[in-house]
Order: sequence, then C-alpha cells, then structure tokens
Amino acid sequence: MAMNFFAAQDQARGRTRLLVALFALTVLLLVVLTNLVVLIALALLSADTQTDPLLTLQTSLTPALLPWKLIGSVSLLVICVIVLVVTFREHELRQGGKVVAQALGGIRIGGSEWDSGPSNKTNPAKNPRLRQLQNIVEEMAIAAGVPVPPLYLLPEPGINAFAAGFTPADAVIGVTQGCLDLLSRDELQGVIAHEFSHILNGDMRLNIRLLALLHGILFISEAGHQLLSVRPRSSGNDKNSGILVVIGLGLSLIIIGYLGVFFGQLIKAAVSRQREFLADASAVQFTRNSQGIAGALKRIAALQQGGRVRHPHATEMSHLFFANALSPWQNGFVGWLFATHPPLKDRIKRLEPSWIGGLPTAEQAAIPGAMAAAAPVSPPPQAERSDARSDTAALTQRLLMLQGLLMAGQQVALGATTAPEQAALLPADRQAQLKQIGAEYLALSARVRHASQQLLPAQALLVCCLLSADDSGQDLSRQLKLVQGLGSPALLAEVDGLLDEVQQLSPLVRLALLQSAIPTLKQLSAAAFAGLTELCQQLIEQDGVYSTFETIVWLWLRHAVASEFSADAVSHPPRRARLAQCQDAVLSLLWLLSQQSAAAGDTVAGERAWQAGLLALGLPQRPRPTAGHDAATLRQTLDPLLPVLLNTTPTLKQQIWLAVRAAVAADGQLLLDELLWLQGLALLLEIPVDSPPPVAGF
Repeated sequence: MAMNFFAAQDQARGRTRLLVALFALTVLLLVVLTNLVVLIALALLSADTQTDPLLTLQTSLTPALLPWKLIGSVSLLVICVIVLVVTFREHELRQGGKVVAQALGGIRIGGSEWDSGPSNKTNPAKNPRLRQLQNIVEEMAIAAGVPVPPLYLLPEPGINAFAAGFTPADAVIGVTQGCLDLLSRDELQGVIAHEFSHILNGDMRLNIRLLALLHGILFISEAGHQLLSVRPRSSGNDKNSGILVVIGLGLSLIIIGYLGVFFGQLIKAAVSRQREFLADASAVQFTRNSQGIAGALKRIAALQQGGRVRHPHATEMSHLFFANALSPWQNGFVGWLFATHPPLKDRIKRLEPSWIGGLPTAEQAAIPGAMAAAAPVSPPPQAERSDARSDTAALTQRLLMLQGLLMAGQQVALGATTAPEQAALLPADRQAQLKQIGAEYLALSARVRHASQQLLPAQALLVCCLLSADDSGQDLSRQLKLVQGLGSPALLAEVDGLLDEVQQLSPLVRLALLQSAIPTLKQLSAAAFAGLTELCQQLIEQDGVYSTFETIVWLWLRHAVASEFSADAVSHPPRRARLAQCQDAVLSLLWLLSQQSAAAGDTVAGERAWQAGLLALGLPQRPRPTAGHDAATLRQTLDPLLPVLLNTTPTLKQQIWLAVRAAVAADGQLLLDELLWLQGLALLLEIPVDSPPPVAGF
C-alpha cells in the first residue's frame, strides 16, 4: 500500500501538539521547584543565629505567610526566560538545516571547504563514492518532486546520517564518513531514502522544535552554573552563611535544570521512536527494496562503533540520526528509557519478517560494501562512465514513471474512454516515452550532465534554460546581450558552450537538470544570487510573455534556491487549516490549470477541468471565469500566492493536490503544459508527486 505522506505529516503535527503540552507540564514543574528553592533560600538568609533554621523554614512555608507577589514574579521570570531562550534558539535553527550540519562538524560536499586541499578523498569530482552519493540524493529528490538538498559529510567512522531543516526547501542531508566507506550502493540508497522520508513526513520541523525546547529547559541549569561562578568572596560568619545559601541555590537550580532535561529526554525519546519505524517503511516504498536499508542496519548492529557520533553536540541532536548516535555509557543504566531509536533488531525484523537474527561478523561488516559487491578486477574507466549514465537514466525514468511524462508537444487522447480504460492506456504510453526520454538523457554530453555540480556552469545552465530562440534570432541576440551586460564574460562563455545542446532538450528534462543544480546555486554569495535573480527576471520579461516553463523556473528560483539567502522564502506557521482561508489563491491556481486546455482551443475541456477541480475541493459548481483574467498576470500573481498555498495544513494541502490532479485528468488529454505544472507544483508546494489518493488517469 502506498505511503500517504499527507497523513504522516498530520501525525507529525499531532505529535508536535503533544510535545508542546508535555513541555508545558515540564515547565510548570520547574516553576514550582524553582519557587520552592527560592523560598527556602530566603528563609535561611533571613534566619538569625539564635533561631532554629528548620523552625524558620517551616514558618516561612505556611500558606498564609507565603510571599505570593514574589512567587508570581519568580514564576513569570522563569517562564519568560525559558520562552525567550526557546524563541532565540528556534530563530537560529530557522536559518536552515545547514546550521545543524555545521554544529555537528559537517563539511559541505562540493562547497568551498573542499577547495582547501587537493586530496581525492575530499573532492567529489575525483571521488567516485561522493559522486555516487550525489547521484542517489538527486535521484530521490527528483523522483519525489522536492528540491535537491545540499549534502554534508561528518568525519565520523560510525555509520549514520541525518536530515535537518524546517521545510524541504531549506533541508540538508548529512552522512558520516563511515557511510561512504562501508555501505554498498543499495545500503546507502536505503539510508538516504530513510532521511528523505523524514523530510516528506514533516519530522524535521518536529525535531527542530525538540532541539529548541530542550535548550530552553537546560537554560535553568546554566543559570545555576552562572550563579555559582559569580558568588561573592568575603569573610565573617554571617557572610559565609550567605555564601553557602547562594551556593546551595545555584546547585539547586542546576539539579532542577537537569531534572527538566531528564523529563525532556523522556519526551524526546517517546516522540522519536515511532517516527523511525514510519521512516523505515517509507524508505522501502521509495526504493522498492527492503534489503538495502536492512543491510545497513545489520552492519551497524555488527560493528563495534555502530552508528556512534563522537561530536560534543551529538547528545543534544541524537534524535536526528538514522541510528543511535550515542555509546551505551552515554545512555546510562536505563538507556532503553532514553533511546530515541527502537532496537536495531526490532527495525530489521519489521523490514524482513522472516529474519531469524543472523548478523554478519564484525570482520564481514567492516568490509566496504562497494568493494565487496564489485568484481575482483576493477572496471575500466569506460565501464564506470556507463554506470554513471545508467544512474542518470534510472533517475530520469523514475521521475517519468511517477508522473507519466510526455514528449514536448505530444498529446495522449483519453477523453473517449472510461476511467478503467484510461488507467489501462497509460502504462503502454509511459513505456514508449521512458525509452525516448531515457535516450535523451543518455545522449547528453558530460559537460551538460556535470554543469549542475560546478558554480559557474550551474548558473550558465539556468540561463540557457531561460533563453528563447525565434526564427529570426533577434530575441536570442537581445537576451545574450543581457547576459553580457548583467552577467560576466566568463558566464557568457559558459552559456555559449552549453546553449546549443540545452535548447534541444524538452522542458521536462531541463527542469530535472535544474533540480540537480539547487545545492550548487545555494553556494553563491547573497550578492551573486541577487545578480543572478535580476538577470533571470530580465530574460523572462524580455519578450513580455511568461511561458509555463518560465513561470515554474522563476517560482522555483524564488523559493527553492532563495531559501538559502532569505528566511522569508521559507514558509512558517501559522498554518491555514480551512479552505476558506486560502480559497482565492486555490481558485486562481485552478483557473490557470484549466486555462491550459482552453488555450489549446478546447473551451469545453477547460470547463471540464475547472468543474472537476471544484468538485475535488468540495465547492459548489460555478461557471469558469473568462473575463478579467490574463494568464501572464495570474502567473506573476502566483509569486506572492505561493507562501499562502505552502502555509496550509497537510490535510488541506492534500485536498488542493487532489484538485490539481483532478483538473489535469478531467479534460481527457495530457498536455505538455499540464505535465509541467504537475511537476512544478509538486516541487514548489513540497508535495511528493506520487502522493495518494489516486485519480483516474494517473
């Protein structure tokens, strides 16, 4: 049964509410204990040498004599401090998953960090394992219809990985050196698929909130440490007794803070464990192969270092990882109580029900998977290039299989058939097109294939995708002058080298190429990205018309890439839970989709698509608007509407996605622009393209 990512995201939201409720109870407990410690300290400080301290304490704690104003002030202070610390920490983490990756000592693969040394081990262009990892991540992202996340490498010998970020647009994936050194391709693919499921299931936002909330609770103990460090140094019995009280107050705050951390760790473990089972199941759905992820878990179970991460921040961020990142002594005598991950054997058993507990020996598990799976004789360079091309072809075919993509300008007539016959027609059509698109990808030169992995060529690739050629060549000439004026001579030279081949590609293949360029474009400086954005806008507006492809690329640039440079490009709560809160935006999108059929001269098909979308939204039937709507205007309007559509709850987003698919399928034919919108909207709205529920014709 297909995984319903919308339902998984709703579960994550429900667990977030539970997390907030448990956190509130923990804070309430900490407030009570802090007040108790403060009252005891004040009672001891006010007692004279002739009075029994216990009697003074007992008298001070009498309800009628309690200083309620002081209690209220202390309570308000504790709550405000915790809220401020949590807010500040969450604001830091909103900068994207890169903050988490860097905090764990991760080095960006393909980033400027790699330029500091010539070693092949740290150069993706020369290290086939890093290149293979990039291929796997691109394959998963494009197949799922989400932005390709940047990659970080953690210099850790254990086998582990993590995904971090607030949304798919600012997500990153980190892997340890042990993953690269020891896992086979299938095992590595299973681990990456597990992390992608965390991205799509909404677990990342939940994990970030856990980090922020636990940081707030721990701040109370930090206050105790500060109190101990600034205690006054003086002599005299009275002053010495006062110092002892201050020391006791500081120690008490430390104990209270760690008590809060104790309960916080329990909450973190309870929230995280079940999400790991769901991520494992989602990974199998992605890869259609349970042996890959199960094999990775078996290796971790067999090796002494397992998935251990030695970085000091690993304890704080242990719930982010693929497997348990802490050593047994770090978990303590009751480690099972604080474990953020289910036992490895339980996870393996769910993936392989017939498994009876056999594991490889430590020596077998330490054999690098890629070496063990390879032939005794190393393949020649030509065979390696063929394998890379096969990976790229598999990536493209997976993307096309998920969406039923068509060649440029081609149409498939479905209107005269019933829904079951429609479903029967598509597989044969898909197979024919898979061969054609696969051939198109295989025919790409190495220069175009690898352009997305280098900074200047990636910008040139984006520019080439936006250049248009008319019969006279005048539009292209004007656009090249813009590249020369707003860009640089080096960029123009790169464009000249890529242009002829890129212009021959279908829009769907160009869009896939641009998706793979996201991590590279995110390495630009803020000023360079602003310049590139200005150039793209000028190129799009040069002819005065926004094509479907140009609209998708522009919105993609403003959302998926701009998230690296501006927090405003990433959607944040509060979320819209009711259709009425975003109905205008949804209807504008629905009209634009129905316009694809109407623009082709079939007004009946456009009306049918409009009505099908309304039905899926549960709205009353109404005539499709005609007057006062202009496609170019609406497409420009979609830019500010995108945050509105993104800021919807998973249930509402599922309803919107169902309406989009129903509108596309209702007119009885699949047009190129409709397919582009499906792929583009899935990318922009952060929706897996294979998301249920099914629609007739898909």
